[in-house]
Amino acid sequence: MTRRPGQGEAWTAWGLWGLTVGVVFETYARLEPAELYHVSREGLAGGLSRGLVLLNFPVALVSIALVLVAMAALPRRAWWVAATAIALSAAVAWPGVVDQDDLDARWINAIPALGVLLALVLTAWAAQRAGSSFAPWGPGDRARLVVAVLVIALSLPGWRPSSGFTYPETCFSARSRTAKRTEPCSRRFTSAITTEPTARCFC
Repeated sequence: MTRRPGQGEAWTAWGLWGLTVGVVFETYARLEPAELYHVSREGLAGGLSRGLVLLNFPVALVSIALVLVAMAALPRRAWWVAATAIALSAAVAWPGVVDQDDLDARWINAIPALGVLLALVLTAWAAQRAGSSFAPWGPGDRARLVVAVLVIALSLPGWRPSSGFTYPETCFSARSRTAKRTEPCSRRFTSAITTEPTARCFC
């Protein structure tokens, strides 16, 4: 009997993207639209709106891969749901579904988001059948883990703006290229997703 693959890796991916969506929701619900990037809604509506658009891109594209992972543990009849999930998620590639110049949610954004929801249901179904264990360590997996940790570390400066906060430790302005150490930036929580240019800071 063929052993069905567990869904541990898939749940990890869902958890990371869920955390990202949660952070973006909190940021866009807390800050004024003028401090953010190409949005006009504020408060709870602003957070939900931006979170929905994030579910479109890039989460909908990620969910297509997670559907395929789930299908490795599901019966053939599940392809009816899987194909629907993939088609709905792929709709994000249609021109105008996500407009970088206007990141307020529209009704059409519900289509890829529904695909994401179906993908999540498929992962839960696959986990019910095959469990949530992780695949055994294989050749090269430790090297992949090191690369993954490095990628995460390098992505922190890009992830930080989504939280709307600067890191609370001392950071230094890069205004002068000749000075060995420049004056410290003010240690305050600020929005990092602004439409105005700001001085770059390095922790």
